[in-house]
Order: sequence, then structure tokens, then C-alpha cells
Amino acid sequence: MNPTKGNKGGAKAWSEAEQRAAVRAYNVMLMLEVDGKPYSKAAVNRWLRGVATVKDWKQPATMTLAPERGAVATRSHGSLEMKFCNISAARRALRWPTIRGYKSFGHGQKSLTDIIKAG
Repeated sequence: MNPTKGNKGGAKAWSEAEQRAAVRAYNVMLMLEVDGKPYSKAAVNRWLRGVATVKDWKQPATMTLAPERGAVATRSHGSLEMKFCNISAARRALRWPTIRGYKSFGHGQKSLTDIIKAG
């Protein structure tokens, strides 16, 4: 497979840095969910794509844990949502908790699983 191409539609494959940013954002959302604190999945998605500001975060104290704004700026809203679903799939395979609402599609990506395990 061409390393610059993804599996579907010829999209560029996710870099390790992009995947790490998505996993980090997912972990922040999961932490907030477990703690019963409000957060907005849409705001996190916008933040990662560089179209949101700090005021969009419902839990500003978590900003120190968040990945860099615009860390996946070249990705679409839907692409990032699918990545969060892939993260859920990988976490389910590890029997780790997942975020409600990010349905696992039953397949994971080894590189993503490795990043999740690394923390």
C-alpha cells in the first residue's frame, strides 16, 4: 500500500502525530465523562481541526491536557469522528473503557492500538 494513501477514497493516511493527538483528545473526553463533567464532542472536534477557541471548551481546566489546537487541521469533521470510532474499537479490543456515542466498527488499526497502549 502506498504510505501516502489511506484505505478508502485515496485519502492521505493518518500520521503518527495526528493519531497521537486524536488519542489524547479522546482520553481527555473519557476522563471528563468518567468524572461526570460536561464536555462537547463537537467542540473537541473543532479544536483539533483548528476551528474552535478555548472558550468552546466546557472544562477549561483540561486545556493543559488537550492536544495542540489544529493538530489535525487537514482532516474533515467526519474523518475525525471516524478516527474516534476507531479508537473506541481498539479500546474495546483491549477491554478498556470507551466514550459513549463513539460506536466501535469492530475493527481496529494496529498502529492506533500501539499508540493507545503507549498512553
